Amino acid sequence: MYTPREVPRESPTKSTMCQPSMADMRALH
Repeated sequence: MYTPREVPRESPTKSTMCQPSMADMRALH
């Protein structure tokens, strides 16, 4: 689950850039 405030569904490009960030957040949790 990604944070909507971090990566808005409006920007699909940002979603791809946030992909690695998602993994980082999951590792932290």
